[in-house]
Parts: sequence; structure tokens; C-alpha cells
Amino acid sequence: MDPQVSAEVKAMLAKDGLLLGSIYNAMEAGLTNTLEIAEKSGASNRGVVYNYQKMILAILEGVMPNSASISRNAARSISRLIKETALISPAALEYLNSTRARLIENTESETAVLHDQASLEAQSAALVKVASTIQNGIYVYSFPTYLHFGTVEDQGLYWLKIGSTKNSVWQRIVEQNRQTSMPEDPKLLRIYHKDQMDIDAIEQKFHATLDAVGHERSAARRTKAGKEWFASTLEAVDALAKLMDLEIEKYESSDEDL
Repeated sequence: MDPQVSAEVKAMLAKDGLLLGSIYNAMEAGLTNTLEIAEKSGASNRGVVYNYQKMILAILEGVMPNSASISRNAARSISRLIKETALISPAALEYLNSTRARLIENTESETAVLHDQASLEAQSAALVKVASTIQNGIYVYSFPTYLHFGTVEDQGLYWLKIGSTKNSVWQRIVEQNRQTSMPEDPKLLRIYHKDQMDIDAIEQKFHATLDAVGHERSAARRTKAGKEWFASTLEAVDALAKLMDLEIEKYESSDEDL
């Protein structure tokens, strides 16, 4: 890359006010250990840092990630950086648009898609073990196909099932979905819980809030798998859990875990 373009893109990353910029700046400060970067940047765990590092490498050097989801997130980050930058040179814009196009193409790479399937399975399996130790909680799950394609209206949103579970019934949830003739097993993405929680009231708060902010609730015909599905993001649902002071159980795998 042209040195001037490289410097311009680095400046864009350094000014970014989201986690992408925080992790980039921690790396620029000389931190190399993913745990230290997580603590400095506010990332939830080492896996998140590792995945963001892949995004940064793609944006700065055009190195394609081996993950479809990381490629998709990197492409969206480029779009956001371009939109939020007041002045950008034609050369930098051309480089970023070209890199974004390659990233979008990479989201449909068979290798990248298979990588994400393995990663999602590892994440879900780790959370299922945690679920067996939690009696009552709010769960979030989805299907691999939903998570890969997003919704028809907005590929940045995903159909997420948000419900409550009592007495650790994850296996029952799997069996119920098999009975609906779904071609895939559901994958567990989050568990929210705290001591002495009114699980029914909290579940209703999740649903009412998502309805209020326009995160569409699906009808059974839209998802084929029943009600309580919302077109949303894990970041949005995590934010609601934090507002309700719930503990968040999640696991993000990286290549180091596969």
C-alpha cells in the first residue's frame, strides 16, 4: 500500500470511537498480549480481541480473514469509517472500497463459511456446559443459516430467539426444534441470569423493549420456528442485559480454539 494511504487509514482507525479503534490504539501503544489488550480496550475476552485483530489486518493490509463473519464485520467497519471521515483522499477511498469489495466476496467463500460453522459449534458447546449449571435464565439462540445471512430487510440484523429457561432445559429446546423439522440444530449464543431473578418479568422486559425500539418481532410464518424471535443483534441484547444488571454468559472462539 502507498505509505500516504496507509497513514491515512491508520489515522481513521486511531480516531474510531468504537471497539475497533480502542483495540487498534492498544496495539499501537505496544500491547501484544490479547488479555492485556482486552483489559485496555474494554473487549469482553481474548477471543473478541483476536477477531478484531483479524479485521484490522484486513483493513490495513488487505489480508482476507478465514472467517465469513469477520469478513462481513470488517466490510461494515470500512463503510462506517468512510461515512464518519470528513476528508478522505481519492487514493485512500479507492483502496478502502476495493478492500471492502474483496471482503464481501470472501463472506461467501466455502472455506470461510465452514470456518464459521465450526466456530459457532464450539461457542454453543461451551455455553451448553455453562447452561447445565444455571437453573433459571434468559437464553438467546439462533440457527447457523440465520446468523450467516441476516434478515432479508437488513443483513446487519439477525433472527434471535429470546426466551426463558427453567431447570436447565437446553436439550429439550433442541428436541423441540427437531420436531418442527428445522434442517439445523439451534446454537446457543447467550445466557443472562442473576440470583433471585423474576424470570418471567425480565423476559417480558426484553420483549417489550425490543418491540418498542422497532426490533421486529417475527410471526411464526416468518421464521418457521415459532414466536419470540426478534430481528436484532447480540450487541443490542447484551446492552439490555447490562441495563437489567444481569450476568452475561457468552463465549467467542478464535482460531486458537478450533
